[in-house]
Amino acid sequence: MQNVEGDANCIDIDELISDVDSDDDDYEAQTFPLLNPIKDAENSDLQLTWLREKLLKWFRGLLASNLAGSKLLCRVDEGRSKCHNHLKLTEDEDGSTFQRMYVYFSACKEGFKKACRPLVGVDECFLKSKNGGQLLAAVGLDPNNNIFPICYALVERETKDSWMWFLQLLDPDIGIGDGHRWTFMSYKQKGLILAFKRLFPAAENCFCIRHLHSNMKREGFPGMSIRNSLWTVAKATTIAEFRHRMEEMKQIDVKVYEWLAKKPKEHWSKSHFTITPKSDALLNNMCKCLNSFILEAREKPIILMFEVIRNLLIVRFQLHREKVEK
Repeated sequence: MQNVEGDANCIDIDELISDVDSDDDDYEAQTFPLLNPIKDAENSDLQLTWLREKLLKWFRGLLASNLAGSKLLCRVDEGRSKCHNHLKLTEDEDGSTFQRMYVYFSACKEGFKKACRPLVGVDECFLKSKNGGQLLAAVGLDPNNNIFPICYALVERETKDSWMWFLQLLDPDIGIGDGHRWTFMSYKQKGLILAFKRLFPAAENCFCIRHLHSNMKREGFPGMSIRNSLWTVAKATTIAEFRHRMEEMKQIDVKVYEWLAKKPKEHWSKSHFTITPKSDALLNNMCKCLNSFILEAREKPIILMFEVIRNLLIVRFQLHREKVEK
């Protein structure tokens, strides 16, 4: 039985189950199905009560076993819907505590691998319930340049460790490897760039221009002329045009030119992007669209939040399927 890469204290339940002697009468694999889509408020309360009782019983069974006291990462494959969940529990002085949960659907995984470019936007958003926490998400673009959700995870807070955990689970799901021929779009979040360098050293990292402009304003470079100049430089498609646009910016403000010249141009100007993703995206709008898409869910308690997001994705895929069939 091997531990999950990157965390020696994590245990993969799939491998644990495969190691159990099938003749052992004391062993029983416990699973529970996902709920059907919520259709009305009365039914949703009943379903959530049932799910809460099932989860509590399941967790108590795990914690009473010989796994108690360990950091735990378990994978639960939820039957027909093919939803794969990774739960991480931690042991403290008060007992075992839920820490993180990673979710992806086979429909998202297979759809992304078969039809989408090797371009992934990653972002986080704060949850607004009393439990707090943050939701990490990976989003792609479909052939129509619409958002294509890949996976998401609830974590206690955004850190290098939480991003490493998230990306390590994302890697085998979509086959990133060392990152060669892959492009990630981000806002340079806390610990994210370090995680990229460690896990996917060959990947290309692009930064959102809107975020770059916000940093520019915080450094004391406001104004529409500077903003417009930044966009012309970012949109340059050749190295010659890039140099020409940078000279134009230098004429507007030398200090702005010097500040921007220090930023690695391969991260923010199309003239230095690789051609593999075949995308001219300069904004991480795909993640912002997803955050808006699940805005209502972010205000819910944890279990209900995951259920609302699941139903939103189910409806979205079904609507797209109906459009294709017409």
